[in-house]
Amino acid sequence: MNDSAMPFILSTENVCQYLSDQQLICTTDQTPEIERRDYKNFNLWVKVTETCQYLVKQERFDEKGETSGDLAFEWRIQELVNGFPELTELRSLISELLLYAPEQSILVSRYFEGYEDITHFYHRTGQYPAAVAAAIGGAIATTHRLTWNPLYERFLSQLEDGEPINNRARLLSHIDSLGPDIFAHFCPENLEFFRVYQTTSRLRSAVQSLRKSWRPSCLIHRDLRLSNIVVRQQWADDPTQPCHIPVRIIDWEKFAWGDPAYDLGTLLAHYLRLWLNSLAIHRDLALRQALQLATIPLEAIQPSLNALVAGYLDAFPQVLAQYPDFLERTLQFTGIVLLEKVLLKLEHRNIFGNTDLCAMQVAQVSLNRPSVAAQQIFGVPFSQLARVEPCIA
Repeated sequence: MNDSAMPFILSTENVCQYLSDQQLICTTDQTPEIERRDYKNFNLWVKVTETCQYLVKQERFDEKGETSGDLAFEWRIQELVNGFPELTELRSLISELLLYAPEQSILVSRYFEGYEDITHFYHRTGQYPAAVAAAIGGAIATTHRLTWNPLYERFLSQLEDGEPINNRARLLSHIDSLGPDIFAHFCPENLEFFRVYQTTSRLRSAVQSLRKSWRPSCLIHRDLRLSNIVVRQQWADDPTQPCHIPVRIIDWEKFAWGDPAYDLGTLLAHYLRLWLNSLAIHRDLALRQALQLATIPLEAIQPSLNALVAGYLDAFPQVLAQYPDFLERTLQFTGIVLLEKVLLKLEHRNIFGNTDLCAMQVAQVSLNRPSVAAQQIFGVPFSQLARVEPCIA
């Protein structure tokens, strides 16, 4: 590639000039603070003043000077809320995007001062306030409720080039038919995951059945890990205080027109991973004893699990009229996501261990016997779960 074809690469040295060229800041302003925050994309936090802060993202270019184009999907969500006045309420729950430059694959958003992501909050405090989980459940439910209209599906689908917007969730379909190349991609220890999955017929059958019953009904985030939710720090530390916008949902680049139970199931799976990842697992330690030695016991997050679901149903009670089996399907999707996360770990060359086996056991119960899983996870049956008060401080 010659120099004239080289893409513009964002850096700490040129980001201020870039923002100035886009008329977002003035070069005569005081020298901004700049902090690099690398994730999948190249991210820069730019603080001009306390009230003027930006997050600038750029997708990484490959050797051909091309990107995945994921940021275009996130920008499409901004176009959605800007294009339909009835979605004004949704604007306050998501990122505030200011600029998208497709040629440079750059996205600029306003940085939310005073917010922190949920993962960081839980790590910092070691506390799991039920009110925080209830606010999260309410926020994602509001997103689903407001977008329950095929008009928005048609609008979002205009971005698609090939794959339909309502078919972006894989649900483990890529491991139904495994070929010899699996031995080149996974070490012998990690093949245990595939052996367990392939030889447990009820597990595979439940996954396939859930995949066939996929119900695309509204906008779903499709990547609701806890780090993709930010909470107002001052309120989270004391949820008894009134707060206008306690949580926001960020990073919408993987969105789909999909099944709302998948989003709620994903959130439940990530809460359960707080517990599963803290298990004191050793090959000579009995599973029952390992569960008792968890540094984050299930009982510690159980109030949040209950409040998450109750907060969702409080904000979107109509979903139970649309889908009476919504809660059962939510737990089945929880099992799917737990399996997906184990597989993702193995794809990153981590060794399949007893913690992963525990996650697979929880996933199997959630998929095959969701009513039993509900009693174990929430401590109450489905019939009582729908009546739990959502806003518990």
